[in-house]
Amino acid sequence: MHPTIPTLSILSVLSCVASDNIDTVTGYVGHTADIKCPYGEAHKAKSKYLQKGLDTTDNSKSSNSITSGSKLVESVEDEEWTHRGRVSLQDQKNFNTFTVTIHNLTLQDAGVYACGVQGMFGDISILTVIVKIAQRLA
Repeated sequence: MHPTIPTLSILSVLSCVASDNIDTVTGYVGHTADIKCPYGEAHKAKSKYLQKGLDTTDNSKSSNSITSGSKLVESVEDEEWTHRGRVSLQDQKNFNTFTVTIHNLTLQDAGVYACGVQGMFGDISILTVIVKIAQRLA
């Protein structure tokens, strides 16, 4: 077993509607992290997303860097798979869950994220996720 140096970056709790559900995901630099986001039956046909940080301005960027306040990936209602940079989203409607995978993790990926769905009157946060990134020592 390799020793690790944990790095955690905590940002303010995010989303328009506060989520009581909090999960923690830990990944290693250069590897992938899977974030599982369950949702209710009423949200099955709605767009889903993963957001990092508080501000949702200027989400049109298609860069590989994950910055605070950006929706990293967002599905279109009927899409099962969506991909943007190092981030992919798979909506498993038969299980009422979508999974977001962040590929090639960096220390900068640590932080607080929100899984959400597009609601009739705005975004609805369904899960707050704390992502911890550790670096393996050689």
